[in-house]
Amino acid sequence: MGLRQSGLFKALKEARETGDAAAQKAKYEEINKMIADFVPGVPLTHAPPSLAFGKGVRGYPRRCRTRSGTSSRSASELSFG
Repeated sequence: MGLRQSGLFKALKEARETGDAAAQKAKYEEINKMIADFVPGVPLTHAPPSLAFGKGVRGYPRRCRTRSGTSSRSASELSFG
């Protein structure tokens, strides 16, 4: 997944080395436009993690979620066998 945008990296280097805050801000705004031209999209969410268990696992809730989206049971509450 290498990024081959030498102009972008050159512009970033120049912006970092700029001492004037207003000029630096203008450079970063231009860099943002450069990025928007070649990035097709930025994901705003992600899928929940996939879990797989053997047939011997008992006690794992199918749809028990907390506010953070994780299971509300700890691994110690699972039984095996």
